[in-house]
Amino acid sequence: MKSGKDESPHFLLVTESEAATRRLKDVIDQQGELFVSEPDPLERVLQIIDSVACVLAIVHVTQESRSRQMMLIEALRSAKPLLPVLVFADELDSDLVLAALRAGACDVIARDSSKSEMRERLQYAMERHAPQAGGMQKRSRGKIIAVVSARPDADCAIFALHLALVLHRMESGEKSLLLDLGMPVADSLLFLGLRSSYTFVDAVRSTRRFDEILIDTAFVKHASGLALLAMPEDDAGAPEITTNDVVVLLNILRTYHRHIVINLGGTPRSEFLALMISHADEVFLLCEQTVPSCRSNKHLMEFFEKHRLNERICLLVDRYLEKQDPSAAEIARRLGIPLKATLPSSGIARLAMKNSGRTLFEIAPKDKYTLAIENLASSLVQDKAPVERRRRFGFLNGLFQGK
Repeated sequence: MKSGKDESPHFLLVTESEAATRRLKDVIDQQGELFVSEPDPLERVLQIIDSVACVLAIVHVTQESRSRQMMLIEALRSAKPLLPVLVFADELDSDLVLAALRAGACDVIARDSSKSEMRERLQYAMERHAPQAGGMQKRSRGKIIAVVSARPDADCAIFALHLALVLHRMESGEKSLLLDLGMPVADSLLFLGLRSSYTFVDAVRSTRRFDEILIDTAFVKHASGLALLAMPEDDAGAPEITTNDVVVLLNILRTYHRHIVINLGGTPRSEFLALMISHADEVFLLCEQTVPSCRSNKHLMEFFEKHRLNERICLLVDRYLEKQDPSAAEIARRLGIPLKATLPSSGIARLAMKNSGRTLFEIAPKDKYTLAIENLASSLVQDKAPVERRRRFGFLNGLFQGK
C-alpha cells in the first residue's frame, strides 16, 4: 500500500497467470498501481478500465491463448481507441509481433526481458500515448472523506452520519453517500431507524452490473435523500472480497455521488483499512482526551505510517474540554498529525439522537456539536469545482528509473 495513488498511473493486466502478475508488479513496483482482470468477459475488462481510469492495458499472451488474445486486443482497440494496449508475451517470435501490431497493440515485450528493458518499453509506450490516455481521464469524480478511530464506539458513526447529511444538504441536487464500514456494525442505520438487506458486500459482488438504477433501488435512503450502505451484521461472504473489487466499487461510486463519507471507526488494522484510507481525499482521525483513546490512536497512526498514509490524515479531538489536559494541540503533537478541529461533548444531545430515530439537525440544531459539524462541512465544500482525478505523467521518469 502506498500514498499518492490518486497521482500515480493505473495499469490493467489482462491475464490468468499469477506468475505474470508477480512479474509485472515487480517491474511497476511502488510508483504505479497494477489491476488485474481475467480475459472474459470483455465487459468486465472494460468496466475496470473505466472505473480505475486505466492509462495502459497490458495483455498477457501465451502460446495457447495467442489467437484468443489477439481477438481481445482488437476488441479493446475498438471499444477504447485512445487506450494504448501492450502485449506481454511468454514467448516472442516474429509472427506474434506481427499479429499483435496488426491487432492494434502499440508494442510487444517478452516476459524474460530484463527489468530495466521492460521499464524502458513501458516508459516509451506511456510517453508516446500519454496525451491520448490522459485525455480519457478528465472526468468529474466524487470526493471521498474517511473518518477513522482506533476504538469501536458510536461516536465515529454519529460524526460520519451528520457530516454526510450536511454535505448532502449543502450540495443541492447532487447525490451523497454514507458508507458505514465501522464497528459496531451499521450503527448509522440503527440511529435513523432504517433497515436494509442490501449491504456493502452485496455492492462489491454487484460491480459487474452496477448502474444508477441499482443505486436508486437497492441503497437505503434517509428522508433527506442521503444514501446509506453498511457492512452486513453477518460477515459471511466478506472473505471473498478482493482488493480489485473494492477499488472498482469505490471508483464506480465516485461517478454517481458528489460526496462519499466513509465511517471506519473501530475497523481493525488491516489491508482493507489501509486500502480505504489510501483512496480517500480527506481523512479525519477521531480521538478523545483520554489516555486509552490517545494510546490506541497512536498505534493506529504507526500502522498508517508503515503504509505511508500518515501525511493525509488530520485530527479531530472529540468530546473536547478546553480546561482539561491534554490539550488538542498536545494530542496532535503526540500523534504527529495536524489539528483540524475540536468537537464538544454534547452528551445529552447525542444520547437523545441515538434513541429517537432522528438526527441532531432535527432535535438539537443549535447544539454546539451540531454547529461544529456544519462549520467543518462548510470548509470542505468551499471549492465548488468538481473533483477531478488527473494522472500526472510528469513523474514517469521516476517510475521507470532502475534501482
